[in-house]
Amino acid sequence: MAPPIPTTTTIVSMSSNSAVIPHAGTSKTVTTALVAMPPSRAWRGIQMIRSARDRAYERWPPHINILYPFVPRTEFPSAAAKAREALAGVAPFRVTLNAVGSFQHGRSVTLFLDSFPHDLSTTPLSVISSSLVPYFPHCTDLSTRSASGFRPHLTLGSDPLWGGPQKATATAEKAKREFSQMWATGPAGGVLEWEVDRVFLIARHEMDKAVAFEIVEEIALGGRDAGELGRSVWPRKYVASTSAEREDQREGDVDGGTSEAAEPHESR
Repeated sequence: MAPPIPTTTTIVSMSSNSAVIPHAGTSKTVTTALVAMPPSRAWRGIQMIRSARDRAYERWPPHINILYPFVPRTEFPSAAAKAREALAGVAPFRVTLNAVGSFQHGRSVTLFLDSFPHDLSTTPLSVISSSLVPYFPHCTDLSTRSASGFRPHLTLGSDPLWGGPQKATATAEKAKREFSQMWATGPAGGVLEWEVDRVFLIARHEMDKAVAFEIVEEIALGGRDAGELGRSVWPRKYVASTSAEREDQREGDVDGGTSEAAEPHESR
């Protein structure tokens, strides 16, 4: 059995970006997002947990939200061009998910994958966020909803909380220990590492919530074009299926990363 992995709830504020670049659009929607994602061949351990504990499992692929809600899909061509310009100076970087953290809010607790000893807000994911915000100043929900600023994370699921504050806190801590154990003893052995060399614009059906998100645009970091990227190891259309996930993993490009060892009220 793998040793217990650390848990973390440390929150570090993101850095600010002084550049102000006007953006003509003001509309945004919960049916789109700009996200980072681990390669699909590394999804199995995440999906084993999410399939049982995440209500958004059927609709959302494993992801880290960067801008959400985001611009309507009809604006994706111009949004993609702006994102490429904004991220031209951000080099690819590695992310390690080796801890489970939690957000306690109201009558539920959200459990998520994080990095330890320094959480994901200390990684260039925050640089990506602060670089994009001036281009999409109306899509700042994730960086302004709390005094702590942008707090990137990969949601695993949620549990309800009952009783008074003391019981709710005890239940949340128990859930964190349970999720930590599932992650530590799962296929990834408690550690998932990959190179973030691109981010994605994803969208789902405007009306039918049963239709899952799909990748519409890939945005390469560092000012590269699509031709300079390796073969994509992300399925264009997300299918919440164990067999599909395993097939994606078998087809994955080894250069895409390694595995070592919601809508606003959904707390995505």
